[in-house]
Amino acid sequence: METRLLIMVGSLSLIVGIGPAKVWAEEGTIVKRELNQQHRIGEGVKSGQLTAKETGRLEKGERKIEKNREKAWSDGNLSPAEKARLEHEENRESRKIYNLKHNDTEAPAGKGPIVRREVNQQNRIAKGVKSGQLTAGETTRLEKGERKIEKNREKAWSDGKLSAPEKARLEHQENHESRQIFRAKHNARKR
Repeated sequence: METRLLIMVGSLSLIVGIGPAKVWAEEGTIVKRELNQQHRIGEGVKSGQLTAKETGRLEKGERKIEKNREKAWSDGNLSPAEKARLEHEENRESRKIYNLKHNDTEAPAGKGPIVRREVNQQNRIAKGVKSGQLTAGETTRLEKGERKIEKNREKAWSDGKLSAPEKARLEHQENHESRQIFRAKHNARKR
């Protein structure tokens, strides 16, 4: 009798122990894929393969996937149907990233420190999302600021050169956005 009880308790503890681990592993895989796609978008911005408009479209798709993931996990479970839907959305977004990176449009290339700083700030935002320091709303606002800076950069470079006042204005915008990222990452809100 004692042996049976011990086996039942041991089996139950294994089931309970494996269940949460599997749940976290599944969510980790989905989050890891989202981060990988954010990295691909960042690389597309850095290389000039993605324009501001294309980046905005991709970021909107990423936010939608993140909201759907949070909704799917809201009950603490991820059903096979929910997992399949999330994977389908991720696959579709991955194809969009590939197609937009390989189309005929390009952002103004090689704008030096300003582009490097934009990429750095994109990476800071991605790390904030990964660590849970940024909510979906904060991420949306920060991405909107990044798109505005990229649009202003493209406008400033439209004549093929960057004047000192244009450079100063872009640096001012980057400084402001950097402070916004810091504040959003270090406030008390968690996702």
